[in-house]
Amino acid sequence: METEQKDGLAGDPERRASDTVHGFVSQFWHTVHAWLDLSVGKILFVEGAEDFDLIAGQSATATQVKATSANITLRSADVVEARAVGDESLVELLRAFFIGENRFEGELKSFIETATDPELVEELISRIKWDLGAPDSRSVEEAVKRKLVDYGGPRLVPST
Repeated sequence: METEQKDGLAGDPERRASDTVHGFVSQFWHTVHAWLDLSVGKILFVEGAEDFDLIAGQSATATQVKATSANITLRSADVVEARAVGDESLVELLRAFFIGENRFEGELKSFIETATDPELVEELISRIKWDLGAPDSRSVEEAVKRKLVDYGGPRLVPST
């Protein structure tokens, strides 16, 4: 008589991709939410400069979504990397990275190459915004569902 298998094979917890999958899912829901919030004249690019970019005329916002359950402190790796604003050697590393990537052309490339460290910090690097109060992916998913129901209701699209 065969017995029913109730548990799968035991795996190495270090090799599980659950954090990576959670990050992709979170990025997906935040991107869809941004798409549903687009106003006239704005364009959304997915996986452009960052996870998604919003372009409106001469204005652009590049958004990177990070989903973390860990506490964020001034010693967190991402924060230490972003704190280059006050460290001249790190500003030069960022400048070298920007130039080395060969992704910039024209005025922006020229600015990165010729700006003083304080100018580069003020005009480019310090523009990074940390939105630590952003909703988690489940909340964003629920907001997307509500928006779709609100959109579909008047068009007689069933909500289920």
